[in-house]
Amino acid sequence: MTVPAPPLSSRLVNVAEDAELRLVSLLGEHSSGLNVAQCEACISNGDAVQLLQLILSDKESIPALVTQVQDVEEAVGSFTLLVALISSAYNDQDTAATQAAVAALGKSVVQAGGATEAACSRKLRLLAVIYNLRAPVMDKVGILRQMVTVAGNFPLVFLRARDPLGNLLVTEDEAEDDGATESSGSGSTV
Repeated sequence: MTVPAPPLSSRLVNVAEDAELRLVSLLGEHSSGLNVAQCEACISNGDAVQLLQLILSDKESIPALVTQVQDVEEAVGSFTLLVALISSAYNDQDTAATQAAVAALGKSVVQAGGATEAACSRKLRLLAVIYNLRAPVMDKVGILRQMVTVAGNFPLVFLRARDPLGNLLVTEDEAEDDGATESSGSGSTV
């Protein structure tokens, strides 16, 4: 006797739950303050708002994605899930709550330890996730401000005229000057 496959919607719910459990497991590995059992209960009960509150209130969880999770792609993927959870948990109806959660997430990234070039690069990747997944202009302006602040730690690396943030900050004349300087060998290199 074969058991019929669950409906597609059930399979999608299972995939989402598995991803959330992996997120909690990853954060729990790097945070002594995160109550993993309570987070797992939130996932089982479908309580995304409480799950987010637990993760965002833990002072070690978000910094762990910046400085402790070795695999950059895993950190970015986990962070992407967290941003998507914020949007779905509040259904973008309670804009004040959504904006507060997004602001808290961005602030946690910016304030995370690590002022090295690698840490700043990872912070910029995480902030770019928020920027790309959020539609409201005010969210984007706040995130851009945070990105420029982080990039300012290494302006010759992250704020060059040919880079995405640098394009926002320099005029065409400055970009041409930057290109001429870099092609002559006296400019900054990656």
